[in-house]
Amino acid sequence: MSTLGTHLTLIALTSFLFIGIRQERCGLITPWVVANIAFNALEAVCCMYSNILRDHINKRFDAMCSAEVSFYLFRATINMIGLWAVMRFVKNIRAGITYKDPEAIEL
Repeated sequence: MSTLGTHLTLIALTSFLFIGIRQERCGLITPWVVANIAFNALEAVCCMYSNILRDHINKRFDAMCSAEVSFYLFRATINMIGLWAVMRFVKNIRAGITYKDPEAIEL
């Protein structure tokens, strides 16, 4: 249930991320970054706890455990790449680099 909650919250915060990138506003990007870091750690704890509990009940790690851990590691890698890209974008925005089209000057 907590994993589902983290996914739904990240989906909602991703809309803020897209708006923040579109408007080049760092204040809208920051909640996504903080939530992504916190929820990635929470998901890791939930994944490991469920696998340890399953191991305790089954007396061995099964294929489901391997699949869940490999899926989590893949998602964690993709999340870290995404965090790196967003933080690079924020750093560029704070340095004054803009990605907007230049405004047309009418004479």
